[in-house]
Amino acid sequence: MARTRQFDENVALDKATSVFWSKGYERTSVQDLVDAMGVQRASLYSVFKDKKNLFRRVLSRYKEFMKDQLVSTENPMNDISDYFVKVIDRESDPSQCKSCLLVRSAIEAPFLGSEVQEDVRELTKLKEEFFVRSLENAKAKSEVPQDFDVQGKARALVGLCMGLNTLSQINPNKDYLISIARHGLKDIIPSFPNLH
Repeated sequence: MARTRQFDENVALDKATSVFWSKGYERTSVQDLVDAMGVQRASLYSVFKDKKNLFRRVLSRYKEFMKDQLVSTENPMNDISDYFVKVIDRESDPSQCKSCLLVRSAIEAPFLGSEVQEDVRELTKLKEEFFVRSLENAKAKSEVPQDFDVQGKARALVGLCMGLNTLSQINPNKDYLISIARHGLKDIIPSFPNLH
C-alpha cells in the first residue's frame, strides 16, 4: 500500500524558497531543507527527487509569484517607481531575506546546468517584459520620446535592479540605494520623475 504524503507540498515549497533565498543553492544543505520544511529526508527525496529538482520547483513557484507582482497599470512611471521602491525597502530592511532570489540564482546558475540557467533566464525575462510593458505605456502617453529604445532601456532597468540587489549585500543603507536608483533611472529614462 502506498504511503500517504504527510505534508502540504506548497507549504513545503514556500519554506524551501526561504532557505534558498537566504543561503543560495550551494550553501543550502539537504539537512537545512529537511529542517525548514519539516519533512523527513525520505519524503523530500520521494516527492522532489533531489536538491536540484527541488530548487527548480522553487524557481517555478517563484515565477508564478513574480507574475502576480509585476503588474502594469495606466501609470507606467509610477509602476517603475513602485517597483524600485519595493526593492529598496526590502534590501534595506534587516528583518527580510537579503538579496533577490533571482540574483542569487543567476550567480549560481552557470554551475547548475543548462536547465537551471534556462529557468533563471525565464525569470529575468519576466522582469524585462514588465519594464517593456511599462515603457510602451509611457510611450503611448508621450511620457518618453517616440524613438525611445524600449527593449534596450528595459534591459538596462533589469541591470539596474540586479545591481541594486547585489550592492545591498555590502551596503544596505537605504539612502545609498535610493541615490543609485535615482541616478540610474534618470540616466536610463531622462524624463523619469523622482522616486516617491
